[in-house]
Amino acid sequence: MGAPKGLRKRASKQHQTAQTKSAPNETADGPRAKKPVLVAGLTKFLGSLDWIDVALVVLFLVSSFVTRFYKIAEPAAVVFDEFHFWDFVAMYWRRTHLFDIHPPLGKLLLLLGGYMGGFQPGDFSADGV
Repeated sequence: MGAPKGLRKRASKQHQTAQTKSAPNETADGPRAKKPVLVAGLTKFLGSLDWIDVALVVLFLVSSFVTRFYKIAEPAAVVFDEFHFWDFVAMYWRRTHLFDIHPPLGKLLLLLGGYMGGFQPGDFSADGV
């Protein structure tokens, strides 16, 4: 009874010994030092890049920096959302009832920062902003 069609048989012991004798990782000096997998993979990846790939990455990187940092200091005043967030954070701090149509995650993260930074609701007044 033979192996089912489509399956390979294991190599015999003689065939395996012949393969190990002519292994490509061995030289006259002994086994070759293998590169770490990450270095070998990175070298292979960088070697496969064309100039257009590098140019596109650089273009996207430069354009992202330009669009992010262009006029980053504007507006010089507090924008609508930031003005009202501290009132909501103070209400969460005092555990008073409030109605807000927005999800509370952002304000709760600000509250967590307030806990960690020692914020007290009376310390900050948004009237002078």
